[in-house]
Amino acid sequence: MENGGAGGAGLWRCRQWKRRVMKKDSLLQVLQVALFAGVYAGLLVVFGFRWGHLLVDTFRDQWVFARLAGGAVLYRDVFYLYGLFPPYAAAFLYRCLGPDMLWIMGLGLVISIVTATALYRVGRLFLNRLLSTLLTLIFLAVFAFGDHDALPVFNFILPYSLASTFFIMFIMLALYAFVEYILRERHPILLLWWGVWMTLALLSRPDLGLGLWIVFALVGVFFLSPRFAPRRCAALISPLAISAAVYAVFLSATHAWEGFMLSCWGVFGRALGGRSSFAIHCAGLDNPGLVVRSLFSLLATLALAFILYLICVLLVRRRAAEQTPGRGPGAIEWAAAVLAVPLFFWHVAATVAPGQYACVPLMLLGGVLFYAIKTLRSKESEMHKSAACLLLFVVASVMVLRIAFRTGPGFYGFFSMVPALVAYVIVLDRLPAAAFARLAPDPVRAHGLYRGCLAILLLTLSLPPVVSSVRAARARTHAVYVSGHLRMYADENPVTEYMLAAADYLRAQQPARRTLAVLPEGVALNLLAGYENPTPYHTLLPEQVALVGEDRIIGAMERAGIYYVVLVHRPAFEYGQARIGLDYGRDLVGWMLSEYRLVKTFGPHPFTSDEFGVAVYERVSGAVRE
Repeated sequence: MENGGAGGAGLWRCRQWKRRVMKKDSLLQVLQVALFAGVYAGLLVVFGFRWGHLLVDTFRDQWVFARLAGGAVLYRDVFYLYGLFPPYAAAFLYRCLGPDMLWIMGLGLVISIVTATALYRVGRLFLNRLLSTLLTLIFLAVFAFGDHDALPVFNFILPYSLASTFFIMFIMLALYAFVEYILRERHPILLLWWGVWMTLALLSRPDLGLGLWIVFALVGVFFLSPRFAPRRCAALISPLAISAAVYAVFLSATHAWEGFMLSCWGVFGRALGGRSSFAIHCAGLDNPGLVVRSLFSLLATLALAFILYLICVLLVRRRAAEQTPGRGPGAIEWAAAVLAVPLFFWHVAATVAPGQYACVPLMLLGGVLFYAIKTLRSKESEMHKSAACLLLFVVASVMVLRIAFRTGPGFYGFFSMVPALVAYVIVLDRLPAAAFARLAPDPVRAHGLYRGCLAILLLTLSLPPVVSSVRAARARTHAVYVSGHLRMYADENPVTEYMLAAADYLRAQQPARRTLAVLPEGVALNLLAGYENPTPYHTLLPEQVALVGEDRIIGAMERAGIYYVVLVHRPAFEYGQARIGLDYGRDLVGWMLSEYRLVKTFGPHPFTSDEFGVAVYERVSGAVRE
């Protein structure tokens, strides 16, 4: 009876303890959700409708989606660089609810929330609750709502490409499902969900999705147990097979193969062949010296900060050895940590805080090598944990290849670093573990202190880009009615002034055909002035002109009977060919000057100075330049 009573009492105490833990965990989850919701709502209030640019990228998606909702066919009637799923999903909303940019922003809000949730879940597989919460907050403040330079198009709410944010969301969901499958291999439903998300990723960005599918497939084949191999191999192949079948059926049914090869696949081929100046610029290969110096500067800063903390650990080593095991950090440990933090933050935040991600590619390379060796050397029972880390680092590495030497906020493609954000925090979290094990008598206590310092450090490093984003957003005070009741706030600058003035002028005209083409970029004028562009080409920057060919572009404009051609001052420095008509597109501009006459300018004539200007040309058969 006594033993039974003691056992019953012990069981009762165990259940009570479990209830308290579950209650505490539930409370923490509620607090986390409240924190994320509060931060998200605050960011939405601060940045609400203060995204976008009247010249570059912002209106491209809206034009494409409206054309598809009106019955045009992707790739055949619309030149498009990305996959099938995002434009047709948005076009479905347009057809049901009307062509309003509000629906694009709504999709952006949903994508940012789902991506943040997936990021947190992936982080929790490798990090503790504090760091996982922190990296999710960093994603929301720096990535999702980021606004770091003169082109506020690098965010998730109104992005330069909805296909890219769709792709990142699907990749984060696929990554979470596959890592969970590796860690819990007996749950095939996870592999099924990975297949769903990976298929949608391939239908969003086939160029990037193909490389990531290869990564997932290789890890699945070589690092998982051979049980049920035929079914697993079929599951691994299915995303590629299904997406390829969807593309083949669609392109054959719509006779859009040629347009697909010119646009979506053509860009991918030029990038792989090293012929894309834009891809070279995005990767930072055109200025490697500056990038390498920045990277080593950041590594030196991190090394100094790490040494400072190790010194503090050494100072408290004797004190820690005398303390009773199991007790929390003493006053001296906390004092040492507090003394280290200001030195750490002062040096990092005052020197290279905005470039804190410059070292990420090097971190990823080191992580891939480390976890590849560890996976190959691990026992079968421990291999899955190493393989999961290896998968994360390889996926993150593939995602940042295009911006390998420009992994900083404000650069094109920066938000493709979302998976790398988890790897970045993992490296900073686990790197000191071996040193603590050697230097501190209580490594767990010392590592816990370091994690606290690391959390404060990451918050500090995130402040400069957040502050710059808030300042940039607050400076946008000019309300632009872009669709229906929706207002987008823009900067008070010549671009806003002259683009809106040109739109007002064109809206007041009454030509027989309200058709308009903008050279080289600025489809916003079509939407703001209410003019159609029946050609497939909304943007004619050097990359697009090289892919399509000037003869094809001129033929499309002649067949469409374009009434107005508007030339805008849009230097294409990122392509290495700044001026249309001089550095590229000479035949195109020559044809325009022979068939159209100048009727109105707003500001200086484009490319006659460094200032922004807009020139409106009207079609007159046989007109020549004086």
